[in-house]
Amino acid sequence: MVRNYKPKKDTKLLEVKIIEAVSKIENENFSARAAAIAVEIPFSTLQSHLMKLKNPSIVKHVGTVSYIPAEHENELVACLKSVARWGFPLTRKEIKTTVSDFVINKAGTNELAVHL
Repeated sequence: MVRNYKPKKDTKLLEVKIIEAVSKIENENFSARAAAIAVEIPFSTLQSHLMKLKNPSIVKHVGTVSYIPAEHENELVACLKSVARWGFPLTRKEIKTTVSDFVINKAGTNELAVHL
């Protein structure tokens, strides 16, 4: 039987190389591509690390795109949690209908319709 197992790369060594590349960029005036070549790491890895350093608020969103703004979503979550605390947990189907009713009611009164 053929084995296709590839062991994972040493992540600590990669972190050390990334720190070394960042110091080359800051102190020795290397370009990002030249620093990646010098420390032998992929350019895309270094580039994504540099983007996180420049703007730490950039977080990759996992899952589907949300059409409801965060403040409305938080309001919905608070309401659903309080209903569950009161002893009336909702099923998925009931949550979906509650959310659709919420969106329909808020559509005329708020900026929620812009996001839909």
